[in-house]
Amino acid sequence: MAPGSDPWPPAHLPHLMSMRKYVTKLFLALLILALASCGSSEKTGYHGYLYFAKGSYLMRFSLRDSDLSVAAILGEKTIRDVSSFGENKLLIAESESVNRLEVHRISWVDLKTGQVSALYSGFIARYLPQTGLVVYDDGLKLYEVAIAGDSSSEIIYSHKRNQVSSIMALSNDLVLFETTEAGQRMIRSYDVVTGALHTLEALSAACRLEYAVWIDDFEQLACKQQTQQADDTHYVLLNLDGEAVGSLALPAGKQFDALAYVSAQGALILTESWRGMFGGEARSSVWVYDVHSGETHLLAKNQSLGSSVVYTDF
Repeated sequence: MAPGSDPWPPAHLPHLMSMRKYVTKLFLALLILALASCGSSEKTGYHGYLYFAKGSYLMRFSLRDSDLSVAAILGEKTIRDVSSFGENKLLIAESESVNRLEVHRISWVDLKTGQVSALYSGFIARYLPQTGLVVYDDGLKLYEVAIAGDSSSEIIYSHKRNQVSSIMALSNDLVLFETTEAGQRMIRSYDVVTGALHTLEALSAACRLEYAVWIDDFEQLACKQQTQQADDTHYVLLNLDGEAVGSLALPAGKQFDALAYVSAQGALILTESWRGMFGGEARSSVWVYDVHSGETHLLAKNQSLGSSVVYTDF
């Protein structure tokens, strides 16, 4: 290099590139909020917040007035799934590109501080608070592991690559998980206290765990009836034996997906999906169904919550 010539690349270039990425993400976050506010509904009788993922953003949606805010930004990572993890934290399934390979991790994020910390290599996880156990899948095995004390893990179920599609915590000691093997779906239950593993054939034939929600008040599973057409959203209430004990009186002609149940308010959170008239773009809105009165209310138009949400009161 000739004396007095400028170095290349300039020493400040990495800093400028980092600042540009930050400004771009901040602009996108503000754009998301602006677009969402256009479809907000009026204040409702519901309260609390739903946390959900939108790319690398952890978003917060108000049930009271549909207000939307950014809770955390995970940089270059993509959030695939969110679930509860104690008082102030969420479990997240995230992915990022490392040396051109997609790496999947289970991490936690602190809702108060925004701190994020990796736990395991995996695709999906659920936390059982009173037992202090996490059940997670790494793509080949389903594990249970204690958060405190001895952190050694125990294998619940071994399977071929990426065959576990859903995990659901029903209580403090019972989880359901769904596998797809040779094109055949099967739902199983696992008791983390006794270690009992059962295959639920009747329940598997009746519905699937995707967009199914456990209704604590009734101790029943709200799920899409498996015998219906793919574009139908007839939700039924089933016990774990696969016996139908009721159905949800949802508005006809709409495509609903159930995401969460807020027991203290008797509120089943749903999203409606449809295609726009011009261009056929995917559209979504947020609804709530009162499981006691059977009434359905629109909370927000043109708002997507993704495929998983967590309810909190803050």
